[in-house]
Amino acid sequence: MKYSKCYELVKIFYRSIVKIFENFKRRIRSQERYPKSLEDIEKEIYQLSNIDDILNYILKYYNIYYSINKLNTVMNLAIIQRKRESNSQFSLKLMVQLYVYILLKYNGESKKDVVTSDEIEIFLLFINALQNNISNNQVEQSIQDRRSDSLQSYLSYHFNFRKELWEYYEICRMFDNEARKQYGFSIYENFDKLLYIICNVKFRLDGLVCSCSQFSDRELDEIFGGIDYSKLFMATSKNMEVRYLTSSIQILGGSIGIKRNLTYFLPASEHILSSIEQKLISSSNNKGDILEKELKTILENYFDADNVYQSLYLKTSKKEEQDFIVISGNNILLIECKARDFKEIPFNQKMSEERRQQLFKKVVLAASEQAERAKQYILNNEIAIFTDKKGSTERLRIENIKSKKIYKVVVTLDDYYKLSEMAIDYFKDRNRNDLIDTWIVNYFDFQKIIWHSGIEKIFDYISYRTSGIETIRSIQASEIAQYGYYISPNYNFIPPNGCNIEVNLMGRFENWSLPFEESKNELVLNNTIFKYQKEKQHDRPLLSP
Repeated sequence: MKYSKCYELVKIFYRSIVKIFENFKRRIRSQERYPKSLEDIEKEIYQLSNIDDILNYILKYYNIYYSINKLNTVMNLAIIQRKRESNSQFSLKLMVQLYVYILLKYNGESKKDVVTSDEIEIFLLFINALQNNISNNQVEQSIQDRRSDSLQSYLSYHFNFRKELWEYYEICRMFDNEARKQYGFSIYENFDKLLYIICNVKFRLDGLVCSCSQFSDRELDEIFGGIDYSKLFMATSKNMEVRYLTSSIQILGGSIGIKRNLTYFLPASEHILSSIEQKLISSSNNKGDILEKELKTILENYFDADNVYQSLYLKTSKKEEQDFIVISGNNILLIECKARDFKEIPFNQKMSEERRQQLFKKVVLAASEQAERAKQYILNNEIAIFTDKKGSTERLRIENIKSKKIYKVVVTLDDYYKLSEMAIDYFKDRNRNDLIDTWIVNYFDFQKIIWHSGIEKIFDYISYRTSGIETIRSIQASEIAQYGYYISPNYNFIPPNGCNIEVNLMGRFENWSLPFEESKNELVLNNTIFKYQKEKQHDRPLLSP
């Protein structure tokens, strides 16, 4: 995944983040009190080969030696430090998941915290042990199943968040009515407050960090005013049942934090907003209509409103619907929208593949067949007529078919691993070569690509992506990387299918989209947290994704 880190999300007052960690470590070095050294912990944890044993070791360590308040601060400082280091070997996604996992299962009673200058390093050691264990197990499973082709992209999916801040903001805007229903208030209109509590760091007079993203009822009442914020936090008792580490965010069920007794905790990462995102998408009964409405705005901005036709029906006995038809010169763009919510994929690759096959049939295949029906209808009629739902009013007439070129696109709201990036694999598995010329693309990726390509190049790119190329794959299963390769000097190197040569695209091929991401993120920040921050000059929040 790319890292658009060229900006500071929230300005830090009076001190740099480097000084925060220097003060933190300098203070505790003079008070060190710990039962185990970093070296001893490292020896013990790397003797464990089962992920459940590793997690139990971590929980036992923190339950014995840490109060929940101190534990929250240490983990969040590690998360903040990691977010500043875009090339870090440690998975930010795994760190946030472990944070949630530990707070859900924590049952310690420690009143006397361990004091060690290595406590952030110890947390990172735990992350590294988990990351290595997961990676090694997946390698072994791939060898056993003789399916190593997608291992890197599979691990990348589990170790990297795939969305930017502005995308969470857009989802909250798009599903504002659903948010009001689920949470009792507008997440979109209060996005500034959510960012504020996510990025809040409190300091003592001597510069030492008191807490990160930790609040009392009184503090949250002051921030949210008369808003009932209770659904943002999951109230939990000690040692809650969490079956899998990677399902911890899902267990939050739309919450972004955890309430333990009278204190509220949340991870210091904007990616915890993915919990709200999934809640809104999965709960909405009209997500398809919402996606069509948003896509229509994008299409009209580029192709002009007069060339964009929505909700057309083939003039046949069955009156099949076509979501969008876009006319651009001699080019005809047939677009289907699918807003089904895709779930997190499990670490069991066989189970994951079975789930992908099911979703491919229900979502991607069904939408591709709809677009293909419209294509064949146009090709098989000298004059192709599309009507309203009743069939009584003609809305579009396409003539001179031989001079036209037809393109098929399926736009998804959410993504599921590599269903879109390498849909060709699934089309071929089902012997649906007639559908290989369908471009499957995520809604947000479509925005970025057409922003860069414009209407002049978008049709060429669709032709390229639907030409049956199987030998160019993104390690991150990223359409953004695919487009990055297309516009790169390497474009002419396309290994033929079946020659056992593949081009595996690294994250640098996504860098072309950084200006787009940065401008979108800056706009969100200026409209939310920066504006809110001016009213809270006495607090010193901190956020860098």
